[in-house]
Amino acid sequence: MTEALRKTTERRELQSRAVKLLVLAGVFVAVEIVTEYLLSFTLGMQYRISLTFLIRAIAGFSIGAIGAAVSALTDILGGFIFYGGSMIIGLTVVRALQGLVPGLLLHRKMTIPRIIVSAVISTFFLNIAGLLVRYWTTGTPLSWKLATPSLIVYAYSTVAEIFVLLALRIKVIPVIKALLYNSGTWASAEKTTEE
Repeated sequence: MTEALRKTTERRELQSRAVKLLVLAGVFVAVEIVTEYLLSFTLGMQYRISLTFLIRAIAGFSIGAIGAAVSALTDILGGFIFYGGSMIIGLTVVRALQGLVPGLLLHRKMTIPRIIVSAVISTFFLNIAGLLVRYWTTGTPLSWKLATPSLIVYAYSTVAEIFVLLALRIKVIPVIKALLYNSGTWASAEKTTEE
């Protein structure tokens, strides 16, 4: 009897964890859409400035590699909502990778070296990959003269992201960690809702 009870308890715990992950993923999709498309501004025709990298880092810390699906879904939904369904598959793959990198590197461990590596890969190298995809899909020949301003902007963005994530690590991550991974917090929240 106790073996069956233990299996039932484990199954319920697993289902509860899966529901929490699904709800968090949905919240991150919604917040990413808002920050990427509504709370951002565009410089010229090419550069969009937003805080989406921050949401991706928090999603990566909270839900891990599922952040790739969150970023890809955000790109797909944003294309349908704001651009009438137009999207470039290569850019969606780049966005998914930009969600995957923080998910793999920052999941539950937001250390200084991991933050730096995550920012360099996701902001610098993957933005360059996105730039190459854009040039390839529009048929524009890539030249050093066209690419240099983008490389400079991506380098500045990477440095800014590192500093913002370091500040996030100090001030916000302890709160998120206490809410998500302290089992007593979830249990006390569930008890108060039941009463």
